[in-house]
Amino acid sequence: MFSIEIPYKIMNTEYYQQNICFDECRIDTNRCWIVMRFIVALVLLVAAALKGYDLSIRPILGDGIFHWRWFNIFVVEFEIFFGLWLIFGFLPKLTRWAAIGCFSVFALVSFYNALSGASSCGCMGEFVTINPWIMTLFDCGVVILLLRFCSCTNSVRKIDRFLLVNFIVSWLAIALPLSWGMITYKPALLNTDGNIVGDSSAVILYPQDWIGKRLPLLEYIDAPKDISVGKWTLIFYGADCAKCEKYFVKLKKQNNFQNNSGSNIVCLEIAGLPDNALRHRFDDGTWYWGNLKSVKKWFVETPTLLTIEDGNVNNGHNSTNL
Repeated sequence: MFSIEIPYKIMNTEYYQQNICFDECRIDTNRCWIVMRFIVALVLLVAAALKGYDLSIRPILGDGIFHWRWFNIFVVEFEIFFGLWLIFGFLPKLTRWAAIGCFSVFALVSFYNALSGASSCGCMGEFVTINPWIMTLFDCGVVILLLRFCSCTNSVRKIDRFLLVNFIVSWLAIALPLSWGMITYKPALLNTDGNIVGDSSAVILYPQDWIGKRLPLLEYIDAPKDISVGKWTLIFYGADCAKCEKYFVKLKKQNNFQNNSGSNIVCLEIAGLPDNALRHRFDDGTWYWGNLKSVKKWFVETPTLLTIEDGNVNNGHNSTNL
């Protein structure tokens, strides 16, 4: 009996040690998942708040789905929904894989923006500038951590009705006011007669509508020369516009650009910032530099090129066909 009893106890001791170790691992994994869940939720809610506020006070310009206003509103609402879902902790295993897919998509978008030379990923709106390479690394890091840590809780358990009601109320309390602000926002417009239509401090410019007409922006341009007389090439640019920088490099390589156009060139910064890094880099005395007066917040797709003669617009091109 004695020779049989000792191995039996040893076997039981090893079994219990393995169980204790396994249970401790489960507890640590669950704790890490809870921490990751709240971090991811916080990132999503902050991003949604910043983008939502941005959409409530300023327009979006550009081509493609990422510049479509309704798509951006949907992204804001999704981030609020999913952020709150993570906080309430419903269906943890399914939610974990949804978060992995979500941040994988975010990583791809940030990587695309980085390759295209964008100065900011846009994930936190226009007020917070984050290098897309940094955001790509962050999104990939979140995906890796989510793959590493998971919840050991059964993913098919019944959702508590009380928590579900609280989740819906919380989502509606945040989403509805933000949606109202995003949907009802209307920027002002500059019509072809030079009048600003609307009460908003932000004014959208559509230069393609000015071709064949007198430049309606003349009284709002601060330039070193009178551009209403003679032939002029106007280049609208932004101080932090990566596309504008590339376009200036392209033009400077074309040494005969000014001679071929037969007109003076004036570069106009749209945010009323005449003293900026792009001007210091490219101002070699061959072009004139000015800006739009800061009486309004002007929004136009940059870079945009207009050719005018005696104040009348002859031709125009924006960033998509320059």
